[in-house]
Amino acid sequence: MTEDTRPESREILLNQVKVLIRETSKVMSFKEIREDLPKFLVFLDVVNSFDQGITVFLAFHSVLYYISLKNLSTPKHQSYIDDNLNFKEIGCFGLTEFGHGSNVQCIKTTATYDIENKQFILNTDDINAYKWWIGTYYYILNIIIHNITIRAYN
Repeated sequence: MTEDTRPESREILLNQVKVLIRETSKVMSFKEIREDLPKFLVFLDVVNSFDQGITVFLAFHSVLYYISLKNLSTPKHQSYIDDNLNFKEIGCFGLTEFGHGSNVQCIKTTATYDIENKQFILNTDDINAYKWWIGTYYYILNIIIHNITIRAYN
């Protein structure tokens, strides 16, 4: 038996999650499970009895990321919530920084809104500001917790 590389392991995990969601949806949609807390907790408990890695993946995607989307979004972000519940997009949540853990008051990562280009510029100016231990970070969509600066232009 050979040891998988990190990218291979991530791909295997993602495929396992996709199979789990596909097979589960034959009985009940993941959206129905996720939006009913007792059902969701039982679902996670059953999955955890087989594979803790999948449980952690689901927790980051379906708890931290989903709840952040739901609580921090506006109606124009509804498609992200729908894509999360349907596993069309995989997301993660980034709060923990190397220099201080998950202390929100000490976050060093900044996001400056560039009005001309209509985009945020993220900055982690030293190793203590690096996002660390981000679950499912390998995948596409991210919610990064940061301090925001908006430059005013005349």
